[in-house]
Amino acid sequence: MTNASEANPAQADIDNCVLVERHEGWAEVILNRPAQRNSVIPPLSDGVRLALAELATDDTVACVVLRGAGGFFCSGVDLRALQADPPPPWRAQQFSSWRDLHLALYHFPKPVIEDSKYKPHLPRISKYPNWDFFASECLNDKISVEDGQCLNSH
Repeated sequence: MTNASEANPAQADIDNCVLVERHEGWAEVILNRPAQRNSVIPPLSDGVRLALAELATDDTVACVVLRGAGGFFCSGVDLRALQADPPPPWRAQQFSSWRDLHLALYHFPKPVIEDSKYKPHLPRISKYPNWDFFASECLNDKISVEDGQCLNSH
């Protein structure tokens, strides 16, 4: 018997569009749609939100690195998929899913570090209180950042 992912490669893309890798003291949330430059669709937004909800309550995780697979961070909303004909089954959830992801990032209680290969060590200002973009706030929480990895230093 095959599952939906095996029968439909597009479903496999949706089922595996967010990966979580745990390390000692930190975790990575990986946007995993490299063929689409990790562009956002509701299953990806929802997957990141659910991963953050789980990691928020995990006392073994001090911070989260958010990165994209395949050398891309994220190209934004997947407009091609959003405008497909016939429409994807998730199209009606596009805006609520995107909003819910932003709220999850805003309220996430631990430092989140964006690992973007194109601008790796530049401090940036974020609208999310704990989203650190390789900034000094991460160091204040006794976390050090080297080459896009968040290392627990206590």
